Amino acid sequence: MRLGVVREFMKVHTKADEGSVAVVEAALRDLAKAGATLVDPGPGGALFPGDALQVVMDRRHGTFMYSYPNYLPMKPSDVRAIRSRLEGYAFEDVFGFTWGRNIIGGGRRAVDESFEHYLKAVSG
Repeated sequence: MRLGVVREFMKVHTKADEGSVAVVEAALRDLAKAGATLVDPGPGGALFPGDALQVVMDRRHGTFMYSYPNYLPMKPSDVRAIRSRLEGYAFEDVFGFTWGRNIIGGGRRAVDESFEHYLKAVSG
């Protein structure tokens, strides 16, 4: 069994929320012990960008390609649209499309820097 955990809805705003979040956390631990695979970003949050943003070899930054096999860069307008959609989301980790290419810790800062670096590079 494979389960995705949406942490955005597990925020504690009231005393009652504390109990609800604790119940869900306990259930997730029980499911993991029973053998379920959890795709869980953890309390700090995580970004799973697929191949829209690819974590590069240094695992500290990402880049944006329309087609990785053909080395075609993504249009700046599309990169700006992705950046706009991510505004307001907090995350610590970024799990890249390719095995082992992840940014663990400081993911939000790394992605923001990657947006700036890419847009500067493609604008000349």
